[in-house]
Amino acid sequence: MNKVKFSDTVLNALAIAMDKNLPFALYIFPRQSKVHFFASTHLTDANPENLCQSSNWRGIAIDFFHPQGECPIEITNQLSAQQLISKCDEITAWPSAGPRINFTNTSSILYLSQIQKFVKELRDPKSSIKKAVLCRIVSCLGRNVINVAQDYFSLFPETFRFLYYTPATGMWLGASPELLLDCDFRSCKLGTMSLAGTKPVDSNEPWGIKNIDEHNIVTRYIVDAMKLEGLEPVVSELYERPFGKVVHLCNDITASFESINPLQLLRKLSPTPALCGFPKRDAMKLIESTETFDRLCYGGWIGVKDDSGVHAYVNLRCASVHTLFDSLQHYCVYTGGGIMPDSNYLDEWNETANKAHTLCSLISLPGDTQCLDDLTDSSLTINPEFKWKKTNI
Repeated sequence: MNKVKFSDTVLNALAIAMDKNLPFALYIFPRQSKVHFFASTHLTDANPENLCQSSNWRGIAIDFFHPQGECPIEITNQLSAQQLISKCDEITAWPSAGPRINFTNTSSILYLSQIQKFVKELRDPKSSIKKAVLCRIVSCLGRNVINVAQDYFSLFPETFRFLYYTPATGMWLGASPELLLDCDFRSCKLGTMSLAGTKPVDSNEPWGIKNIDEHNIVTRYIVDAMKLEGLEPVVSELYERPFGKVVHLCNDITASFESINPLQLLRKLSPTPALCGFPKRDAMKLIESTETFDRLCYGGWIGVKDDSGVHAYVNLRCASVHTLFDSLQHYCVYTGGGIMPDSNYLDEWNETANKAHTLCSLISLPGDTQCLDDLTDSSLTINPEFKWKKTNI
């Protein structure tokens, strides 16, 4: 494992950006070691054309799970780490800002009752919903976000690793295994993936029908969305893609293009059934009527616009980060799973715990087990009556 360690220049720039509440983005592309960082001292008017090939704009675009407005939120690549340090004394601090956050843990009792509601809806012959994704929050105090980021990024070199802040989003940290859209303007080729279906990485059990069906829904949706944009998608052979304590089913999907509007395709794809469900509109209504918090950036996407094109990843395996008094930091870790008509309640709970286990472990303060205790709730596995209820409702 190659340890990710931010340079002194990047560390100093991060400290300035955080102290002055400036919009910034730090990211590392999959299978690369270069740490990219830039900050901005102003918010430009978002422009839907900024992600197009004809635009000279460079930066990061961020879209919520529920897109807000015509354009995503943008951080312009204005100041490098060294430039930010050089101009530090000239830069006026911004007021602290961020969205309203629900810091309440999603209890196991609540989450299991929500699964029950989803399964009942999915089994209803009158319902159009084939799959719906349910999310929960683990809320806890934790270690310094810079230390957490370096440790987390070191463990997942195959992912898109990110740390960013804007007044509209607050600060987010994550390591996403899921490519939403890679659009190469030079070769006129694009790629995406269907990533769904989950089991423990150490499981020797074959993939069950539930996971295979769940994954196939995602693949069909992406292929159909691309065809509606006039593309001819090519789907790779199915393979397994590991992430920490879990492994997913995955197909790479590619296509060629003559001209393309990346933002239009991104918003056509996102959120895919891997993050929302299918059909999208009906699954979204079920999610909104069930979950007790706003997903904000979780399940949305982060897109880098650079000289080669647009590279967008799902905002996944992530946490929102909030600095409290004396620089103490509070995390809301988001984790979820696809619910199908034949979902096993205990399996679904454990799946969400496995997905977030590494991040919660790294966040936890020395000697503090609260984050992992809330994530796993081991009492569920030793209460036969409750287990029976979950698997037989």
